[in-house]
Amino acid sequence: MGHRRAFRLRSRSEDEVRAEVEEELRYHLERCIEELVARGWTRTEAEAEAVRQFGDLDETRIYCARESMRAKSEERRTMWWDD
Repeated sequence: MGHRRAFRLRSRSEDEVRAEVEEELRYHLERCIEELVARGWTRTEAEAEAVRQFGDLDETRIYCARESMRAKSEERRTMWWDD
């Protein structure tokens, strides 16, 4: 006799995924900015440098959101097969 899962992971909407990606990017940018300021950069210079070092933020947002949604889809498919 098969066992069904006692709970399901809540699916996240695309908007929720995008918000999580944005929060994560902000976190990493802020850490970089803080490090640069601690090394003597002005806040404005540090912000510009952090963005420069990070690269294309728009492309990174798209990539991270797409990968997160792909992983979630794969997780749901795996749970379906397990059931």
